[in-house]
Amino acid sequence: MERKFAVALCFLVLSWLAINMVIGVQILDKTIYMEGTIISLDFAVVIDGVGYNNGDTMQWGTLNYGENLKSITLTNTGEVALYPVLDMNDLPDDWIWSWDIPYQLIEPGVSVSGFLNVTVPNTAVQGQTYPWITVIRGEA
Repeated sequence: MERKFAVALCFLVLSWLAINMVIGVQILDKTIYMEGTIISLDFAVVIDGVGYNNGDTMQWGTLNYGENLKSITLTNTGEVALYPVLDMNDLPDDWIWSWDIPYQLIEPGVSVSGFLNVTVPNTAVQGQTYPWITVIRGEA
């Protein structure tokens, strides 16, 4: 009786592991790739600890359905105070982007930090790369 119980328990554990491996593979397969060009003449841009110059390509890497956050720091490199403005161009219409950098004057040499978020809908095609252009500009 104990042997049958042990065999049944082993079978259940192995079945559970096999099911979770399949689910894990399916979750890992549901990824989307995104890369884009950073355009910023007025601010030094650092995203997830990496500095970007005007015209650099930023690799978001693998995205998941739902929210995808990146930390962002802007430094006013000009000589006048500016309001930061973010434009994300060429993303699919049903994607949502936002950032939590407030629309407030940033003095020359001053840095502000926050998060950049891209929300990917379930309609995004798995394994596809989505190009876009991020324009970070200053308004006086």
